[in-house]
Amino acid sequence: MSELTEAMGINRRSIYAAFGNKEALFTAALERYLAGPGAFVEKARALPTAREVAEAFLRGSVEAFTSSDRPSGCMAVQSALTCSDAAAAVRSDLAARRVAGRRISRRDRVELYAAATSRLIRDRLHWAPYR
Repeated sequence: MSELTEAMGINRRSIYAAFGNKEALFTAALERYLAGPGAFVEKARALPTAREVAEAFLRGSVEAFTSSDRPSGCMAVQSALTCSDAAAAVRSDLAARRVAGRRISRRDRVELYAAATSRLIRDRLHWAPYR
């Protein structure tokens, strides 16, 4: 909090007046991150095919997590790994967000598996006469 107040040139009271507590500040920062550098996740999940979802997610990950103009890695993942025991509510919120993301992506995983399986079968049938 000290680094934040110093960087912004404001005092703690101003932050607490605006957000109430550290959890609310973190939630606001996370929402801003998910609407900015992390927005590729929702955009990818909205695509019609699993292949498009996977490609957009991987490309978005590379662009967002390796950019030289911000810290590397994912804010949501890094935050979950570095939360103290005092931030149990934040950790729970991050875990709930991950679970919700998994539920939505099961459809995509099934479709990817089906596409990969059919491609494998097609390739084997194609090359079978040449063995």
